Amino acid sequence: MLRSGEAKLATWITERHNLVEDFRLAFGRDPPEHAEAIAIWSDSDQSNQEVRAYYGKVVASNDQ
Repeated sequence: MLRSGEAKLATWITERHNLVEDFRLAFGRDPPEHAEAIAIWSDSDQSNQEVRAYYGKVVASNDQ
């Protein structure tokens, strides 16, 4: 989870993540050489509240 709550409601936020490190933390091993897909979503399963999210451009970067 990146952010939650109303603190930045109605504000565009830029997030940066190291997907390789995220994969290692989640699965305890290195990821495959090439990704077939990356899913991005918002949900409200735990709160039973309505959620609406808008996503801007998603870009890949080799920045470390």
